[in-house]
Amino acid sequence: MPGVFSHSPSRGYWPCHAPSHDVHGAFLDVQRLNGASFAVTGPAPFIPIAQALVVEMGGEPVHIAEADRALYHAALAHAANHLVTIMGQSQQALASIGVEDPSHYLGPLVRAALDNALAAGETALTGPVIRGDSGTVTEHMRALREYAEQENTRDIADSYAELVKSTAKRAHNRGLLNDEQLGRVESTLTEHTSFMDTDRPLPLRQGVLVMTEITKPLVVKTIAEFRAAIAEALVAAREAGCTGAGRGRRKWYCG
Repeated sequence: MPGVFSHSPSRGYWPCHAPSHDVHGAFLDVQRLNGASFAVTGPAPFIPIAQALVVEMGGEPVHIAEADRALYHAALAHAANHLVTIMGQSQQALASIGVEDPSHYLGPLVRAALDNALAAGETALTGPVIRGDSGTVTEHMRALREYAEQENTRDIADSYAELVKSTAKRAHNRGLLNDEQLGRVESTLTEHTSFMDTDRPLPLRQGVLVMTEITKPLVVKTIAEFRAAIAEALVAAREAGCTGAGRGRRKWYCG
């Protein structure tokens, strides 16, 4: 809740108190403020007053320079707000494959990861990226891409790809990934994210000839056209009484 007070000499106050805590207006929020850190900004003469007020409320004052207020707020929003988005995306994916209570399923894992990250920083990182396991990243991106095509969840694949890229670069900067490992991870992301760019031309000058046993031959030149052709073929297959099997309906059987 940064920016509780804005600088306004005409109103008679200068300091800015900003608790680094998510507040929703419930009574429990008051209890949570005890021991919370508060950012304090403002002209030097007012800082001691603001700090004393924070202490009276049971908080811990942290002085933030006026020029750094936006970066401070961005850091808090990135950590708290975007965590909610990631959790929502993960719960949606789990629910789509039949997990009845995704939040309960994710709870122990996410709480442990958050506690470890707060205690040990980025040294607590585990998973395929920190191992340089581009094969697992490839499997993840392929599954997320198929999920996006079926359920219109492109945002989940995009978020995953961007976070993999950031995670890999930060691990490389700390010497935890070598150049070859970083290159493999980045190549994997390029391959899968470029395919999802539907306006991108296909990597052939003359396009691609799409042929099936049900639909007429068609030359397509963009990924969007390719997907439309495949979608048309799938509709025709269903109308012909064919049935699909496997995730993504990769195999079709016609009686």
